[in-house]
Amino acid sequence: VSAQAELSDDKIDAEIDKSLKMNGLLLDDVSVIRGMDKSDSGKYIPVKIKLDTAVSERSIANLEQFGKIFKKLENTVADMGKELYKGNIQASPAKGAHDACEYCPYDSVCAYRMSNPINTFDVTNDEVYSSIDDEIKNGGEC
Repeated sequence: VSAQAELSDDKIDAEIDKSLKMNGLLLDDVSVIRGMDKSDSGKYIPVKIKLDTAVSERSIANLEQFGKIFKKLENTVADMGKELYKGNIQASPAKGAHDACEYCPYDSVCAYRMSNPINTFDVTNDEVYSSIDDEIKNGGEC
């Protein structure tokens, strides 16, 4: 008996649904979330709806949080451009729950596969927002 014959149609469908599930950050707005998954069950997105409230450990952010994130990204990209213009282009490999360097076409330049990662990313959303808030309080540009 082949392995495929042992799988029921329900199990196959469940595995397909699991592989199609998206990840990322969603706006904490029930109408937006329902627009992406009408079932409220989080079948294809990492957020569920319970009692007309979005529920997720790491995948929702409100407008203020998104604004802070985009401002931080804007500042980071501007700083990177300034450093590149100055000639500061040292390798800074990153690894974490998701390997940010895995698909980079320049891995042969920084040799990240042969180096120890110096940047690891395993923080909660609250830690990220707190870090951005601290940067703002301490006179940063975010």
